[in-house]
Amino acid sequence: MNIISVYTQEDAIGDGILFKIAKNITCTTNLACTLAPADNEAGFDLGMVWSKLISPWLAYQSGVYYDEGATDYPEEADAGLASYLIDGHRVWIMPDYPGADSVTIMLPDDY
Repeated sequence: MNIISVYTQEDAIGDGILFKIAKNITCTTNLACTLAPADNEAGFDLGMVWSKLISPWLAYQSGVYYDEGATDYPEEADAGLASYLIDGHRVWIMPDYPGADSVTIMLPDDY
């Protein structure tokens, strides 16, 4: 197979699809605009985004990989794909690649 193009995380950040909210945490812009819309150039309130993501992030870090009602298959939730509910929205946390210490937080539709 010949690879003709590679789209990296850095490309997605440069294009505004993703942004860093902490050293090892990336978030989709769509999720940020959904959870914390704001009338500014970014379209979201970064402080509000972080305040809404901190609880699921801490749960993920402590090995709790789903909220009740966030997944139809809680037995399949793990560090590879964790599912939480935030303001009625299903939100995923997943490593950037297998074994990575960095994660991306997104809505399922962003995948």
